[in-house]
Amino acid sequence: PQQLGLLTFDLDDTLYPIDVVMSEANGAFARAMERFGYEGIEASDIDKTGKKIRLEEMDPEEAAGTTHSGIRELAIRRELEKA
Repeated sequence: PQQLGLLTFDLDDTLYPIDVVMSEANGAFARAMERFGYEGIEASDIDKTGKKIRLEEMDPEEAAGTTHSGIRELAIRRELEKA
């Protein structure tokens, strides 16, 4: 039999509900940034901006090759620039 060396999962609710985790992380980030003067950022804003970047600004091949973390980082940067 073959020996398994590595097993990975993408963020598609395979192991746990990712939406809940990301919502809580985005909420914590927004609250932390408010303490630094970035007011008005909502947890849902980060998610919406990330979806907009992925769906409207990237071609499908580019979006497929970009990590969730990379898109989230772009979305956070945009939200901070708007605040």
